[in-house]
Amino acid sequence: MRSPIVFILGSSGLIGRECVKFFLTKNYIVYGFSKSTNPFENSNNYIHTTLDIIHQSAIFFKILEEQQPGSIIIATGNHGVAESQENAASLFYLHLTFADHLIRELKVLNYESSLIFCSSLMAYVPDRIFPSYAASKAGLNQLILSSIPNVPSKLKISGINLGPVAKNPSHWFETTPLQVTQKIDKLLKAKTCGLIFYPRIGKLLAFLSIVHPFILEKLLIGRRRPHG
Repeated sequence: MRSPIVFILGSSGLIGRECVKFFLTKNYIVYGFSKSTNPFENSNNYIHTTLDIIHQSAIFFKILEEQQPGSIIIATGNHGVAESQENAASLFYLHLTFADHLIRELKVLNYESSLIFCSSLMAYVPDRIFPSYAASKAGLNQLILSSIPNVPSKLKISGINLGPVAKNPSHWFETTPLQVTQKIDKLLKAKTCGLIFYPRIGKLLAFLSIVHPFILEKLLIGRRRPHG
């Protein structure tokens, strides 16, 4: 019996790296994609491709068509250390143009697959430090909701809205990469659709952002990590 295949975009990042390790222990064949060099050794069960998904998307879509993975995890597209015009353009392309292209391609291929995007609580907060990051995540959430078919489909699309993620949490509202990975695994097994908040307190925080956004901004800015 063929081992299940999972694609992980952003495999060198905080969440992506944990996803690679986790799914390898679950006997998946893991394909990792990132701009960085391979942080793991290639093996029969792990294949890494170094590419810039924005400028080399054709390579990715060729591999996608050849392998037709049952699960695809998008754990890339986080903000950099500084806001810049180039970074803003990259984020919007990745979260909207590439994501839309990926969804359309999977619908054309028409095989059973689950697509999970790592979104962010920042989509609901007036983030004045990284506005392009927040705006692109908000656009991604809308794309996810707009792409879910209103009839049963072979393609399951979901997004997980994350709060701050830290390797060694120092605050009660932070989660670890492993906890996020375990939640992603549960979503894949449930073959769910739609947007969820993890941890659940994020849903309350998103609601509070409507009532009093700048208090929430002060709570999160400076405490969150770049991958949250």
